[in-house]
Amino acid sequence: MNQIRIAVIGCGNVSRGHIGAWLNESERAQIVALVDIAPQFAQEYKDQFDLRAAEIYTDYRDVLARDDVDVIDICTPSHLHAEQIMAAMEAGKHVMTEKPTGYNLEECRQIRWYAQKYSDLKVGVAYSLRYYPLNIRVRELINSGAIGRVMFAEASHNHPPKLFLFLKEKV
Repeated sequence: MNQIRIAVIGCGNVSRGHIGAWLNESERAQIVALVDIAPQFAQEYKDQFDLRAAEIYTDYRDVLARDDVDVIDICTPSHLHAEQIMAAMEAGKHVMTEKPTGYNLEECRQIRWYAQKYSDLKVGVAYSLRYYPLNIRVRELINSGAIGRVMFAEASHNHPPKLFLFLKEKV
């Protein structure tokens, strides 16, 4: 299986959980780029998480041109999300983003239009629902083994460090 190659955009507190989650899936995912307008933040995470293969950028548009990036993981301030989601999709990249996707109805309509135009691309939105009673109960059931073995999960937001579970197992 080929690894999914990730570019994390925004190296603030939120991205710490995202990076940790991708590292928990190291057989299937590799962080190849860290982007922040303050390169010292990207360098700090590169060192802290021992991301030797990750290159550092100060402009997210530079990683969109890379052929070796499959997923753009957006951890930037909320007002930048819509622009970055659409740019990533135009570049043919899958997207994982923090909420919100857009700040107003027009941005959300534009993103919906992009989703239809680039229907082969996946866009995931991270919502922190770890304190939602149903999610707490489901987590308890899974951890206790009461509902059996998990066979497939597309996205689970358990922040931090297991943010994403891309578990695919053939039955």
